[in-house]
Amino acid sequence: MKVQKLLLLALPLFLFGCANLPDINISFNKGESKATELDNNGCPVEPGELKSQNVKKIDIDGKAVEESSRVRKGNYLGYSFEAKQGQKLKLSTEADLCIWIFSPNNEVINDLALQEDGSYTIQITVPKGSSSFDLTIGLDTSIPTASNPISIPTSNPSPSSPPSNISQGNNSTTIQIPTNPLSQPQSSSLSKDEAVQLVVNWQKAKQRIFAYPYDSQLGSQLLAGKAYRDNINKPGDQSSREWLQNNSAYYTYQKQEINSVGNFQTFGNQSAAIEVTTTEQRTLCNRGRPSRDNNTSLDKRRVRYDLQNDNGRWKIADYNTVNVISRQNNPRPSC
Repeated sequence: MKVQKLLLLALPLFLFGCANLPDINISFNKGESKATELDNNGCPVEPGELKSQNVKKIDIDGKAVEESSRVRKGNYLGYSFEAKQGQKLKLSTEADLCIWIFSPNNEVINDLALQEDGSYTIQITVPKGSSSFDLTIGLDTSIPTASNPISIPTSNPSPSSPPSNISQGNNSTTIQIPTNPLSQPQSSSLSKDEAVQLVVNWQKAKQRIFAYPYDSQLGSQLLAGKAYRDNINKPGDQSSREWLQNNSAYYTYQKQEINSVGNFQTFGNQSAAIEVTTTEQRTLCNRGRPSRDNNTSLDKRRVRYDLQNDNGRWKIADYNTVNVISRQNNPRPSC
């Protein structure tokens, strides 16, 4: 995998060494042809031999460290560290690197959310030539929640009066998402304010649905119909969440804003629709690398949300882009 620059905590230097390291000798057993097979980034499909003298033991428990070195294509360096189940490995670099992560059982893993206690090893080479690199390595135990606020710039105020749970600040308006984003009123009628809150809840919930822990239960309580099938569970196919989880991919969100709220309609007590203008800065991370397509972008668009009363709870049944107002490459992709 190849990783992109992230902001991690500043940290002091630590004493490293190779004493008492297990003899790590990862070799090919699948024939010489496999050793030369490359992926789309020019990295070997499988790693070559990593010798124990080229492995450095590092301490990243509760902090991050920055390692600097130089490596040539076909040669391998390694970093060994202790971690616990539930911790999430954080890697960041501006260099072009090929990276493999080995579990305590010496199996290659693709999920940065670590599944067991023990000693992990990061193995590194470059896809071509010889290159110096700086690599920041850390562990993060925090999991994004849907309780973070979304900032709504006052330069684009909603044409309606703000919901009662919107607080006004000097430079922005902030919608505070409930600690439990599913605690919306269960009633047969739906107000415009409640419709806006439902959209806000969905925007923030994407941080848990389209990344670890790939929370399908959260999705099932916010979505219904086509929106549920496309995003959470699609029988006979893969939903967006399932594809991400199955391919060790995930989204990160650097910005999520609601810029304005437009038309709101109700159709009896069973369905409604609302149009919202949103700005989203996101990164699709595939095996720790930002994608180079429209999935990693900064865009502003007008979206129509179709809402449905599902046994007394209002959910998003479908949503479609009315028009893309602006789109550009994400200036700060983050994995």
